[in-house]
Amino acid sequence: LTVTILFPGAGGVDELVLELQRSHPSSIIVDWKSYRGSILTAAYDGEAVGEGIANLLRDAPSLHFIGISVGGFCANAAACASQTAQLTLLDPFCGRGVLQPNYGRMNFGKDCRGTALHILNTDDPVPTTNEALPNCFCLDVTRAAQRDDFVPPEGDTMHSWPVAYYARHHRSTKWADPSLHVPGRVIQVE
Repeated sequence: LTVTILFPGAGGVDELVLELQRSHPSSIIVDWKSYRGSILTAAYDGEAVGEGIANLLRDAPSLHFIGISVGGFCANAAACASQTAQLTLLDPFCGRGVLQPNYGRMNFGKDCRGTALHILNTDDPVPTTNEALPNCFCLDVTRAAQRDDFVPPEGDTMHSWPVAYYARHHRSTKWADPSLHVPGRVIQVE
């Protein structure tokens, strides 16, 4: 049994995070919002949370860490601190403080011993989230056919589309097979 840990973004748990949890029956949501300081420290705080969770689960035989937006810092740190964890990043925010806007782009998935999957769209308004991560297998869902039926939750933007895609459609595609996840490969889903 794979234990799946979900790390929401800055907004915390919302309807899409709960939908994602329902699509992964053995998943646990770590709402790390109360441990997040300011926008300047969120990435560092997320890394500390991720490392702590990985330490608590160090004896689990199979782990999957999923990070949404800035929660990608939690998931990446947890996956890199684990022996063979799978990493999934859903439109991760990549800026670390003010001086490292490309930190996530250069480091997410880099030190993971398991597979690293990145699902993104390239047209949302959130900075640092619209480019493929070179250390991950990337699915660009910007032009996915299913997007035509997607309506963002109230107050949200298309930044939430990769979360909805992953929860609703990813498992039914051939790309759900981790053996196809080649770092640096980008697939345009249509």
